[in-house]
Amino acid sequence: MKKKLLLMGQSGAGKTSMRAIIFSNYGAAETRRLGATMEIEHSSIPFIGDLHLNIWDCGGQRRFMNNYITDQKEHLFKDAEVLIYVFDVETRDQAAEFKYYEDCVKLLSQFSPTAKVFCLIHKIDLIKQDSRKTSSVPNVLANYKKTLGPLSQHFTPVFYTTSIWSYTLYQAWSDIAYKLIPNITMIENQLKQFRQLCGASRVVMFEKSTFLVVSHTQEHGKPNPEDDVFVRISETVKTYRQACSKIRAPLVAINIRNGPFSMFLEPFTETTYVLVVMNDPDVEAAVVKLNISSARIHFVNLADIQHT
Repeated sequence: MKKKLLLMGQSGAGKTSMRAIIFSNYGAAETRRLGATMEIEHSSIPFIGDLHLNIWDCGGQRRFMNNYITDQKEHLFKDAEVLIYVFDVETRDQAAEFKYYEDCVKLLSQFSPTAKVFCLIHKIDLIKQDSRKTSSVPNVLANYKKTLGPLSQHFTPVFYTTSIWSYTLYQAWSDIAYKLIPNITMIENQLKQFRQLCGASRVVMFEKSTFLVVSHTQEHGKPNPEDDVFVRISETVKTYRQACSKIRAPLVAINIRNGPFSMFLEPFTETTYVLVVMNDPDVEAAVVKLNISSARIHFVNLADIQHT
């Protein structure tokens, strides 16, 4: 099962860098050696089960952008599941950027009216704060929302502020991927049952290659949507795995115990890892690992879930 994602925005906005960090295990500093994307780069990324993210990374040079909305419009925008438009907060020609976004959304409305739209306000690390906070991240985000809302046709875009130097990039892409997973409710129910059976306070499922958060469940009520602890863990684990790969020591599992707190990160299904958090000081590591192993055997096959 393939889902087509359009990654668009002006040249230099940071599209290819974020794709390299999320899907190719680049560190932020390593993206400096990446060149500009010419025309369209296609990549099919295996994700959960048999889901593949078919990413079309569209070069942002003016000659390519004009061609997208004229000669290639049906080829590009037809059958798209998602448009991810990346805005550079330091762009010098914001009016032209907004006009091009509007043109893209009009064509998306024509050829893929049920698609989802995400706007990433990127490079927020470059925003300089002042005493009046007129250039603060919340105000910049509010201005983009105010401007882009009326330009978005019938779509209701979801906005994120992102930077390759922080967890915000993982937060945005985890949310985007989450919205593309078929029957995610069934996966969440399975995860909740697993947490209850093993007596964990929290359980998180990560996609194996990207370590994007797929789903998480906690003991008391629903997880807070503003709780970014798991995407911070995602970023940290992926950075640790990059360090391991440089010394040719593959990451297999991580176990941490600090007083009553215990955390176990283990391979789960073929395409996922699971993080189990225990607050019982008497819990034995062997018991938790046994519970994970048992759940691994009985957990509903994710590929089968997607076809139900």
